[in-house]
Amino acid sequence: ASNQDAVPSSSSSSYNPSADQSSAVKHINLISDILGRLWPKINVAGGNILRETLESTFETLPSPLKGCKLVTCDLGNVPIVIDNEHVHEVLKHADTGSEFIHWQWDVTWNSSSDIQIANKYISFGVKSIKLKGRMSFWMHPLSTEMPCFDAIQYAFVNPPDIELDFTGLANIADMQLLDVKGMVRNIMQDVISGMVVLPQKMMYQMNPATDFCDIYIPSFIGLARIRAHSGRGFQVEKQTFGHDVPG
Repeated sequence: ASNQDAVPSSSSSSYNPSADQSSAVKHINLISDILGRLWPKINVAGGNILRETLESTFETLPSPLKGCKLVTCDLGNVPIVIDNEHVHEVLKHADTGSEFIHWQWDVTWNSSSDIQIANKYISFGVKSIKLKGRMSFWMHPLSTEMPCFDAIQYAFVNPPDIELDFTGLANIADMQLLDVKGMVRNIMQDVISGMVVLPQKMMYQMNPATDFCDIYIPSFIGLARIRAHSGRGFQVEKQTFGHDVPG
């Protein structure tokens, strides 16, 4: 991936405990406060997007989830919290030399949602969605006319962590044979990963006259995600002060 996507050493991509107290009256920073004021509108707009996306995906699934509809889709009154922001220096496109602004921040959402999903066979709900991840944003190309950038792109650096709290699943007769929780969770993870996790990015165009070829930044040669699952044989260095940590 582009080196601009690396999390700076002064920032953390881990979950920020301060966001646990997120609510409509908790003030954390400017962006979070703005999102809090906008949340009633975001609730409706985001709910419509979630309804449209999930219902179209349910049509492709086997029974008993096939044809499920979102009878209720209320994202609740707890807004998304933004934290751990880092704005990079103005950078230049490796191919064109055009300037762009890149920044990252952590996204945390502990929702109190009311989502009811049903078809003629089953009915269940989602009463809470917990989401945490780190996002990247790119303003490109920059210009000398307001708002001084022609488009903005955004994406999660890695697939975000998602936890869903379900209700009503005990009434589904096929629960012994079908992992409804896992299927719904995987649907949401796949939808997000397919749309807004690097190398996939979403874009909002500020200047309709801007050529799409001039917007996309940076140019990825490739993308690799590497995670260490285990390790052994490490040598523990002797500490001058304090206690040694056992290996």
